[in-house]
Amino acid sequence: MSTNQLPPRRRIKGEDRRSAASAFVSRYESGLSVRALASESGRSYGFVYKLLQENGAAMRGRGGPNHRGRGAADYDDPELNSDNPE
Repeated sequence: MSTNQLPPRRRIKGEDRRSAASAFVSRYESGLSVRALASESGRSYGFVYKLLQENGAAMRGRGGPNHRGRGAADYDDPELNSDNPE
């Protein structure tokens, strides 16, 4: 059973669950996000996340451009730290 054929609001058990888990893990490890997998399969984020965890997927950390730390040099730059714009 492919991930886009999962019946909505039904418990997935046995071979169907193993098959779905294998497909989710494969697609997740190839770069799709948990949210993308949930959206395309019609299942919840929690369902997909739990299935990935149960089946040993190497979970990625949260990412994105807003999660960068400022380097020490940025704190010493007077233009970045100025409370009084000139």
